[in-house]
Amino acid sequence: MFGYIKPFTPRLLVCEYENYKAVYCGVCRDLQNYAPMLRLSLSYDFVFAALFRMCATGEAELTGLFRCAVNPAKKRPLCQNEATKFSAAAAVVMSYYKLCDDAADGKRLRTLLKPFFKGPMRRAERDYPGLRAIVAEGFENQLYVEKDPDTGIDLAADPTAAALGKILESCESNPGRKRTVYEFGYMLGRWVYLIDAADDLSRDQKSGGFNPFKACPERRIEVLNLCLTEVSARYDKLPSQYHHPVIDNIIELGTLGVQNSIMSPGSKKPKKQNDRRNFHMGN
Repeated sequence: MFGYIKPFTPRLLVCEYENYKAVYCGVCRDLQNYAPMLRLSLSYDFVFAALFRMCATGEAELTGLFRCAVNPAKKRPLCQNEATKFSAAAAVVMSYYKLCDDAADGKRLRTLLKPFFKGPMRRAERDYPGLRAIVAEGFENQLYVEKDPDTGIDLAADPTAAALGKILESCESNPGRKRTVYEFGYMLGRWVYLIDAADDLSRDQKSGGFNPFKACPERRIEVLNLCLTEVSARYDKLPSQYHHPVIDNIIELGTLGVQNSIMSPGSKKPKKQNDRRNFHMGN
């Protein structure tokens, strides 16, 4: 369920894209500090989480230059701070529970990787004590609701939505703003779960796996459009400090670009923002 929260890069300024890549590299290097192989668990979602936390804390976007082992000939911009460390820890914890989810789905081969996460998991739990509890609760609740093949869309999406809401809420130190941040994270997490379900529908139909769209495949675009409308509405309510150009791009263009590419392969260009805000889902 990783990799859906990403920017629509053709609409980013060069400096914005460089900053985004610097944060990406920062999270990657912090993952390497847990264990080199864990860099494979990096996805766009965790870069977004780092950017979001940086908006909350006001941490710097660029902290220097470095040489990457993949391309050592050229120095790259780098951003490493508390936000990238937090996202790396989140990647460790969520990747571990993704392996647990794969095991529950019968993908036994991937569970062979679980022993490699024991040490990093202990470190992540020590560095951010509440993080594992949030993800573990979401994972357990997700398993529970998916035991019933007739579970509806709203109930199926709730555990993942609540988990992302709590993770982003933990980035905000002002008690008066926490609820607004949680609601934004909740709606974004709801979209992440449902776009993943829409993406996996054909495979789940063949394998017999749980998918909330099995009973209503024709409603996928309708439901996803409403989700994006709600995500955008909640984003507009966030304090001004969160309205970063790259996050603007991700919320207003990136999510729709991902959705278009999944639901209409070959059509990756987002529609105008106003087109999306006018979508409504009937009862």
